[in-house]
Amino acid sequence: GVRSYSGLTLVARTNHGDYTDGCSAPGYYARIYATTGEVAFQKEYYHGTSVVYSASRRLPGPSNPHGVDLSSGLPLDEWIGLK
Repeated sequence: GVRSYSGLTLVARTNHGDYTDGCSAPGYYARIYATTGEVAFQKEYYHGTSVVYSASRRLPGPSNPHGVDLSSGLPLDEWIGLK
């Protein structure tokens, strides 16, 4: 089955090449959850043997100008862009 955290995730790293020091490779996350269409944003403060994130809360997905309704989750067999 689909897990509650399944969906699309986009990550932007602030230091993409150096993972030797967890403090130098944090990132910003954007998520769209598959089952609800909700969105969330988080900052990753530390990326090492453990990971430390900012608080995150799920918000309703945005209205889509192309007519795709995400309130029931991500549509099946339909291309979705995330940027």
